Amino acid sequence: MKQHRIPISNVVPHFHWERVQPKTGKNIGHKSCPHFLMESNGKPGAKWKSFQVLVQKEYKRL
Repeated sequence: MKQHRIPISNVVPHFHWERVQPKTGKNIGHKSCPHFLMESNGKPGAKWKSFQVLVQKEYKRL
């Protein structure tokens, strides 16, 4: 992040990206994320925010 000046707002979970079937172009939902980063409903929430805080702390440390 620091080397390429990537802001924390551009650090997104897998869920951010929708999956599309190549042949039909049909949207088949969002990508799955590692369960320990997502809430019980599979979506980003408090756990993801905590992860972002850790990433920012490490960014500032470097």
